[in-house]
Amino acid sequence: MRAQTWDGALAWSVPWDVRQSIRQRVAALPEAAREMLGVVAVVDRVVSCALLRGVVTRTEGEAVAALDAALRAHLLEEAGADGYRFAHGVIREVVEDDLGAARRALLHRRVAETLERALGAPPVEALAYHYGQGGVRDKAALYAEQAGDRAWAQFAHAAAEGHYRDAADHLDAQDRPPRRSRRARETGRGAAHDGAIRRGADRARSGGRGVPRGR
Repeated sequence: MRAQTWDGALAWSVPWDVRQSIRQRVAALPEAAREMLGVVAVVDRVVSCALLRGVVTRTEGEAVAALDAALRAHLLEEAGADGYRFAHGVIREVVEDDLGAARRALLHRRVAETLERALGAPPVEALAYHYGQGGVRDKAALYAEQAGDRAWAQFAHAAAEGHYRDAADHLDAQDRPPRRSRRARETGRGAAHDGAIRRGADRARSGGRGVPRGR
């Protein structure tokens, strides 16, 4: 079913009876399974069992039982050896819409914290996104800057510009002085650090050479 959006564009909307059918299937699940669905909804891609367990703090047995219940209800499907995703995009849309703003932000923060604790190189783009959606603006700015640096080093200047602009937006949205990154604290150049993020987008767009860190 198509509906008119505020700018005149056509967008797909989920019919009421389809929404109700999905809601009934979700409501019939155990609490742990409903929690799992909420996490998969905010991540919006294939999610590993380890990430799900880290966010909802369930034991391995509880997590497996919850995921099995969601699979039997045909709400989730397996993706690879250790991944899960929604069986259909409409299911994800309904589950996410029903979370509510506060719950959605909380789950984004928990996803970011779980990713942050994981071993290996931090997924800076995902961290910037989830901290931003979770309202943790200072960390979102920090990881967006790092994502910009990574993109710039790979000569992806358009992507770098977007990340630097996101970082600047997060800093501007804060009602308190932004928390400085470790490198900024070490050098004592907090103001310069923040200014470098704001200048990054303009430097990237102008095609300037070098990583636009301003340090």
